[in-house]
Amino acid sequence: PPTAPTGSIYTTDGRILAVQNKDVSLQMKTPMEFVGAVVGMYEERVWWKPQSSGFILPPGVDPTSKAPICRSPDRGMGVRYGQCNACPNRPYANGKYDGDSCSNIVSLYVMLRDFSGLYKLTLKGASFKGCEAPIKQRLKSSKLPWDFWFEFGLNVESNDKNKWYSFSSKPLATMDAPTGVVTTEKERVVLGLLARQVLNEVYKPQLRSVYDRRATTENVANMSELIAGSDSAKKADYSDNL
Repeated sequence: PPTAPTGSIYTTDGRILAVQNKDVSLQMKTPMEFVGAVVGMYEERVWWKPQSSGFILPPGVDPTSKAPICRSPDRGMGVRYGQCNACPNRPYANGKYDGDSCSNIVSLYVMLRDFSGLYKLTLKGASFKGCEAPIKQRLKSSKLPWDFWFEFGLNVESNDKNKWYSFSSKPLATMDAPTGVVTTEKERVVLGLLARQVLNEVYKPQLRSVYDRRATTENVANMSELIAGSDSAKKADYSDNL
């Protein structure tokens, strides 16, 4: 949005959810964090076209396309190269970081506390440590991701050449709930339904499309069994807890 300052969290529908600068926050009357509940968290991979001038694109990749070269919704099967654990382009395939290789990402689906919007956050790089790790830590003592409300904001990152922002998260805390504000029973019912909807109407169709496309070139017999066996699908199957 035109009114979004540098270091702000904004949405594709034009909302500014949070700003990083305290003075700007007071001026715009916009918080420095927004509060939401996680109704989906999926560990994925994506290989974007490298920016290195000398990199040679694989055969069949359109150099004018803005689409990724390959993607995997579960870090198990990629749409172009098949099994991720056998792909030479997987992250740290040679035991060290390669900026031209595939990247691990995490897709978070977050419902705002006032239930006015459900948004997808794509985490990569420094955002892993600042955003995904606190949520995973909370899940060690919680059955469901949406048992607690979280605050989402931005951290300032920099090196000798650039400055950028990464996502951060922490459990919402108050004087009455210093270790974290839990969702109410009624809220958990609605959040659980939304989680199931994201799983079945957004994530699983993406997963199935990858496995179905690979089935045209590989001897893959049962898509349902493979998808059911996906680690990400297993982790996201909340049916026994609703």
